[in-house]
Amino acid sequence: MGKNKTAVKNYIESYQEHYLNRIYELENPFYIAFYELSVCNIIADGYDFFVDLKCENNFFKSNIVKLNLFTGKKFIKMMSLYHTIRILKMREDINPDEMKKVMFNIFEFDENEKKIFDILYRCALDYRNKFHRLFVDAFVKYVFGVEILSPFTLAFVENFCYNSFNSFFDSFTKFMTLQRRISVQLNA
Repeated sequence: MGKNKTAVKNYIESYQEHYLNRIYELENPFYIAFYELSVCNIIADGYDFFVDLKCENNFFKSNIVKLNLFTGKKFIKMMSLYHTIRILKMREDINPDEMKKVMFNIFEFDENEKKIFDILYRCALDYRNKFHRLFVDAFVKYVFGVEILSPFTLAFVENFCYNSFNSFFDSFTKFMTLQRRISVQLNA
């Protein structure tokens, strides 16, 4: 196993069981399904982008030396935050206060992380066209400590986040529509 693969296994995938156990304690089937797939998708993205993707300006591969237990946990938290905000923007029939409390609980958000969510969620609602840029800036700074982004890095990470959610959402709705998942939850 190569050192990049070992880093992802030790610093990102190592959290999978912990978070899945917390998810399986939930009673709401929608949140169980949503966050279970979200965690699995985030870990797969970790392997795809830190290890497998070979391209110029791969921000993740060039910053793998910064990956440790602390940054790996931040990576998962920020991507779950992104998935949550994107789904909340899509659906008005999901209670945002309830969903954010569930996310905070599963991923053990601290007060600063809760503030990051609130700021980014507000931006997603009020300044839609600025959200992705702000998220990328927050993500890269919070997880990797990088403050100045080249246009290539900005585009690469923004594309990663966008594709991560789309891949997750395609899997999430492949066999059961989002409307059906929500209605099952409401009738549970």
